[in-house]
Amino acid sequence: MESSRDDDLPSELQVKAWMNQPDYQVSPGATLEEAFAVMRRENVRHLLVVDEDELVGIVSDRDLRHQEAPHKKEPGEPWSLRDIYRFGDELCVRDVMTEDVITVDPDEPTARAASLMVENKVNCLPVVRGERLVGILTSSDLLAALVYAVDPEGAEARDLEAE
Repeated sequence: MESSRDDDLPSELQVKAWMNQPDYQVSPGATLEEAFAVMRRENVRHLLVVDEDELVGIVSDRDLRHQEAPHKKEPGEPWSLRDIYRFGDELCVRDVMTEDVITVDPDEPTARAASLMVENKVNCLPVVRGERLVGILTSSDLLAALVYAVDPEGAEARDLEAE
């Protein structure tokens, strides 16, 4: 059996080197407020929507916002979280999530993942091996991969300083 070109890639050029564990998940029945609380607590912009261990969608902080500007405020009147986000609309995550999720395999080249993100105007990709969810790759992860590709020694030094 002939190996594919992707099998010959150095590991640092593959998605699996840059993806994160799929730790931040929410159920389709969760309220928008619950999803927002997880995003805020964990400092993330995307949550994987999982139902009985199956990836059924993805929800972003943008999905939780009002699609149109809320009612006009008086000049100088501050906006509250309820003004910006769709809390109290009695909506669940399933009502606002993206169901047709674009995914990537952990062995794919990071360049392919970046192309998928650009082509589809998304900022993250769930990473799946077969049918199993194994991670999430964000645009920030790809920027880190780019920094490493351009200046591996500098990237390693910055990683050590961050510890």
